Amino acid sequence: MIGMIAGGTGIAPMYQILSRILENPKDKNTRIWLVYGNKSEQDILLRPELDQLQQKYGDRLKIQYIVEQGNNTLPKGYITQSVIESMMGKDIKRRKVFVCGPSKMMELVCGERARDYSQGQVTGLLSHLGLDSNEVWKFQ
Repeated sequence: MIGMIAGGTGIAPMYQILSRILENPKDKNTRIWLVYGNKSEQDILLRPELDQLQQKYGDRLKIQYIVEQGNNTLPKGYITQSVIESMMGKDIKRRKVFVCGPSKMMELVCGERARDYSQGQVTGLLSHLGLDSNEVWKFQ
């Protein structure tokens, strides 16, 4: 299982990875979940493309959009530990979580990369869920 947490333009590398995995004819088993946070519903980049992938690969792709503001049908607020837990489910074997987004989101979710540009220690919400640096990849 692969998890992805993105904020704003941090969706760009996530979209490339998930579309490549899902459209690979040799891979019919990899399951992916994505939590994608934005300021408002209008700020959601690649939404038609993401929704299309979710419709086509619904048995392998689960997406949760979250927005900070607006009057819409999407959950309002921030990425939280309970949101991540609900997406992660009970499947804790062989898990990888990719994270990309603004500095504040990175700090909250997993911590910034180290000064030497290595992945550094996992902190934040993902550390509270028991993930370590072998399971989390920070894009910046």
